[in-house]
Amino acid sequence: MTRYVKVAFFNGKSLDPMPPVDSKTAHARYLHVSEKEPLDEAAFVAWVKAASAIPGEKM
Repeated sequence: MTRYVKVAFFNGKSLDPMPPVDSKTAHARYLHVSEKEPLDEAAFVAWVKAASAIPGEKM
């Protein structure tokens, strides 16, 4: 991981606000975490809490 770590939110389009990076997948959104850019910790925590409240998918 030389540029960033990609955090995937598989139902990220249902989060408000949505994580910043779009996906080719219908519902996913991503957050890139880099040493070179500051992390908005409050937004990250809010996304993780909101994503944890969404029912998981059966595989």
